[in-house]
Amino acid sequence: MLSEITFSSLLMMIASGWTLTFQDLDIDGNLDIYLPIGSIVIVVHLVLAAMTYIDFDASHKYHDFAGIQGFVLIAFKFGLFAYYVYCYMQNRNQIPKRSQSFYRQFVLLGAVYMLAIPFTIFAAYFFEPYSRQYLFTLTSNLVQLVANGFMVYQQSSTRSTYFKASLNN
Repeated sequence: MLSEITFSSLLMMIASGWTLTFQDLDIDGNLDIYLPIGSIVIVVHLVLAAMTYIDFDASHKYHDFAGIQGFVLIAFKFGLFAYYVYCYMQNRNQIPKRSQSFYRQFVLLGAVYMLAIPFTIFAAYFFEPYSRQYLFTLTSNLVQLVANGFMVYQQSSTRSTYFKASLNN
């Protein structure tokens, strides 16, 4: 859960323009950005973690987010995604031309990452009940691995669009 909080916060921060329109993490000057992003992401993920213990080991439950927990998770993840899109819409015109390619790739990565779990829960209902937990775990972890790999590539490779955009800063 901690890695998901960290990665979601990172996505929200970059969508808000961090490292693209401003570099420094000025806590005093940009508290209006950091406080809502951090608190929203942390509260949503803590509620989701607590929801896994409702009906724990119930006989009718075939995966961690079956029933009301799954619907709440889907609603919260869509809410986080809506806030992510809001951050993107607020900052898309402020992004320098040299960073536009990275920003488009980044927005797609964030959309895939944030919508992976809701769509995985929904897709799990098309499979047999005994295989839903396996499918949910495998698919959500695979998407998170790909997203983390892409971000590591963007941050560390000299051929990445992020690196090329940051050369001109």
